[in-house]
Amino acid sequence: MQNQLHTLFNQFDADTQADSFIEVGSGHIHQTFRVIPAIQNHPGFILQKFNTSVFPNYQDVMENTLMVTKFLKDKSDFGGLYQISHPIKTISGSWHVIDESSNVWRLLTRITPGISYDAVPNETVALEAGKIFGTFLSELNDFPVQRLHEVIPDFHSLNMRYQQLLQSIDSNASNRLVEVKEEIIFAKKMQGILQEIPSQYESGNLTKRVTHNDTKLNNIIFDESNCALAVIDLDTIMPGLSLYDFGDLVRTAAIYGREDSPEISFSLPLFKAITEGYLRQMKSILTPAELELLPLAPQYMAYIIGIRFLTDYLNGDIYYKVDHPKHNIQRARSQFRLLKSMTANFDECVKVVKSC
Repeated sequence: MQNQLHTLFNQFDADTQADSFIEVGSGHIHQTFRVIPAIQNHPGFILQKFNTSVFPNYQDVMENTLMVTKFLKDKSDFGGLYQISHPIKTISGSWHVIDESSNVWRLLTRITPGISYDAVPNETVALEAGKIFGTFLSELNDFPVQRLHEVIPDFHSLNMRYQQLLQSIDSNASNRLVEVKEEIIFAKKMQGILQEIPSQYESGNLTKRVTHNDTKLNNIIFDESNCALAVIDLDTIMPGLSLYDFGDLVRTAAIYGREDSPEISFSLPLFKAITEGYLRQMKSILTPAELELLPLAPQYMAYIIGIRFLTDYLNGDIYYKVDHPKHNIQRARSQFRLLKSMTANFDECVKVVKSC
């Protein structure tokens, strides 16, 4: 494997040779390797095998990334404050390499020191997470959203994801339906309750913006002092709702326990820290309708992700990488548990948003 990775890396126009490669990351989609450089005091690179099953239009993904990273680097308000990971060209002038098995590979600059978290260790990290994603979105507020490709149409669409769930129930491709009856009952019950956000969008009360669409906590790089350095993983940059980004950040950061932990629960103090950091940057940009729906956004995203895990489990684990055969249903149950915890704290969340 190391020899193959050296061969791939050497096709990129990097400013140093590679010494070795270490597989890293907890993402569900791509396979990622940290490139250890052959010279000292060099940050190295990130070499990544693109999941073309999820992103068959990978060239559109790369084009979105290039446009957004250039736009942010040219803005002193963002580029002067935060680092930006950007793609490296190949020696032939392309942005990717295709290996002999038709896999697509890309090389990205690495952010150092490169500390990331799957769980929030303290309120400082939560505040910084809200602040950097708020800054990221606010700085992209004047980017022409129509220039971006919609790389995954209806990515956070409740109606589309719910229809996919119903189809997986009907087909029962993995013969697992008997195991998940309780989860299906809960999913059907909550679907109607969370229609408020799509209904507001369909009524024209919510504006499409340039959004990250995958604002998990581990898509932020921190330094040793818990200061946020960079937002990474821009594959899903495209037109979307600000509520999706805020909601998914809260879903992954304002929690006790890991995303797939059976003991997961919602943390009001961490929610408050995230909201404070986020609204420092976004409160002058968001519309009254967006502000009013902020407390509901985390529930919406927990539901969306929960039914996506449930759907993939019923389909035979064909989308997300899994560590064991029950991983997707474990993830779905955790997200539904989190959703119940968020619902119980909803009135307090409304108070927090108003206070910020």
